[in-house]
Amino acid sequence: MASSSLLSTKTLSKAKVYEIFAQTDFLLEKNLDSIPELKSNTVATLFSEESTRTKSSFQLAARQLGLNVLDLDLKNSSLKKGESLLDTVKTLISLQVKLLIIREKFSGAASSLASLLSKENLELKLINAGDGQNEHPSQALLDLYTLYRQNNKKIKAKQVLIVGDCKHSRVVRSHLYLLKLFGFQVTLVGPPNFLSEKFLELGVESLFYDLRKALDTKPDLIMLLRIQKERQRQTTTQTPSQTNSDLEEYAKYFCLTKKLLLEKKFDLEKIRILHPGPVNRNIELSAELVESSCSLINSQVKNGLYLRMAILKLLLENRL
Repeated sequence: MASSSLLSTKTLSKAKVYEIFAQTDFLLEKNLDSIPELKSNTVATLFSEESTRTKSSFQLAARQLGLNVLDLDLKNSSLKKGESLLDTVKTLISLQVKLLIIREKFSGAASSLASLLSKENLELKLINAGDGQNEHPSQALLDLYTLYRQNNKKIKAKQVLIVGDCKHSRVVRSHLYLLKLFGFQVTLVGPPNFLSEKFLELGVESLFYDLRKALDTKPDLIMLLRIQKERQRQTTTQTPSQTNSDLEEYAKYFCLTKKLLLEKKFDLEKIRILHPGPVNRNIELSAELVESSCSLINSQVKNGLYLRMAILKLLLENRL
């Protein structure tokens, strides 16, 4: 991880994670509207892919801290006119932007930009808000923070089952680094085209291609992943109608439902369900479970705001 940037969970230590969580606790519990000493700072968002939750969460987090927020509209930016990303960044630095929150469709884009900045000896803090099929560190951190809050501010290693489109997911990679750091046992399940043996090299305990068999491992936590329709179309010649047909087939075998959990004798008061959103209801997760007491989805969204406030604050104070 570059100095004063958040590019990956891979290089985070337990101490740094706990520092982020402690700062998040402070902001959440005090419910502060702004942090006066940060008000002179400007941060920019540059998203080359559509985003509602992550972009809105970061922008609101910045404004809650009293920061100036510059949202770069890619449709009307100089990048569309042929300007390089590095030249765009140099312009931002000249405008006194201190931090850039970037989402790119290319894997490794955030790290590549950090390397370019280092070579050019340019000072700009970076947050990787998702790069292709690589990582999404703030999402993994907010998910773990949600579990930490659920467990009275303790991280207790558990058995985690991650269901769905692992191959195209950037969230799952950030989770694997983070969860393994804290001793969680992680199992993946999905159709063969959504999994890869390479995940075993990242510390995954086992791969399953049958949800019912995977549930027999009796996980404490189940995380559902969004089906990455847009990335599937980038790597195949499927039409939208073919993709929709595949989604219906996927739901038959991998949609998590209350009926299935009860059939497998799960205690609905104890099992916890997460989803990074947006949820394709009745495809990845039944609508009934989305709204159930075992779902932590709404808590994930709320916690995400305060955790991203903490990340911004710590970075701008050179403490991360």
